[in-house]
Amino acid sequence: MPRQLLCLLLALIAPTASACLLHRAQSALEHAKGSIAEFAGGGPAKALTPAWVGPGYSGSWFDPARAGEGFTLQILEDGSAVVVWFTFPPAGSTARQSWILGQNGRVSANRIVFEDVYTARGARFGAAFNPADVALTRWGRLEFTFTSCTAGAMTYQGAAGFGSGAHTLQRLTTLDELDCNGVRRLNDRGARAITSLKNYAGAFVDPSHGGEGWVIEPFSPTQAGAYWFTYDGNGEQAWLLGIGTLNGNRLRIDNALRPLGTAFGAGFDASRVDRSSWGNVEFEFDACNSATVRYGSSATGFDSGTLRAQRLTKLASATCLDAVRPARAAGTWSMGPRMPVPEAEIAVALLDMRIYAAGGLVGHRTMQLLDLATQAWHRREQLPALRC
Repeated sequence: MPRQLLCLLLALIAPTASACLLHRAQSALEHAKGSIAEFAGGGPAKALTPAWVGPGYSGSWFDPARAGEGFTLQILEDGSAVVVWFTFPPAGSTARQSWILGQNGRVSANRIVFEDVYTARGARFGAAFNPADVALTRWGRLEFTFTSCTAGAMTYQGAAGFGSGAHTLQRLTTLDELDCNGVRRLNDRGARAITSLKNYAGAFVDPSHGGEGWVIEPFSPTQAGAYWFTYDGNGEQAWLLGIGTLNGNRLRIDNALRPLGTAFGAGFDASRVDRSSWGNVEFEFDACNSATVRYGSSATGFDSGTLRAQRLTKLASATCLDAVRPARAAGTWSMGPRMPVPEAEIAVALLDMRIYAAGGLVGHRTMQLLDLATQAWHRREQLPALRC
């Protein structure tokens, strides 16, 4: 079983999760080294057209002609991507819903390719859930191409019964503090406002319920949406979604929905989608990376209970701090050479006695280089898209 899949879907035991995180960190480091070296030796960077996939592409997407199904996309800190397709089973299936997980997505300019795509079944919802019952199946391939931060297309080659096809895409949700225009809430000193430092966006799982989980999408400091990818009482896939009130560390969804009534692909009929009321879900975050999940449903095959969620993924540029570090009481500062464009919250990399500073809250697309040997700053070609 792929190590990343264990990270993204099962997360059964802590040692496995630690190994996953180490693997992803090593991969990200190697990718960063290659990118910096290529930039340093290859002359000025060139903007990519027509679009460049960055943190602002995280969120939900759908085909306007197929309202009732869609995708929740996550651009992660290591530059890879995760997507879950919330949809319906092929005609003739005994299941009523279907979800398809794509992980380890390769981002290149305006494209994301998922070769590791899976589906799952077998577990029962709630108190009867047993992670050993989860059966994973490799599903096929997904490819996304974006023409802008609000539009694109996708193609798929699926398992038997699903076939192949293509859909146009339109943005459905924009996540708080991850707008492609680089909008950020600042305080009167020009730093991040405190309300922007508690972004709970990402995927969460209960380690004792490996094989199901939640995706949280905050839209503002007071509103967020959530998906729950799980199973019904017969061991078939089920998914729930809802929008609720975000009050501090508590997200309350009073009317979670379970859409039913149609089929995958050519059998899809938006007019047949029945957005059935399922029940309520509440997330109480005791930290950025953990929460208590309370839920209640009277729908057939479901029940009420409490689960303990742990963070599984962290979105690129989604800042969440449990505490703000106090300023040092002692120490000294010395003034270095002034940046051509003063920036805050920059990405920094050191290579061959040169410091590369990318993006920031002021210029967003700036690329500045400090030569440590000469103590001189240099402006470089702008980034192809906003960063921070």
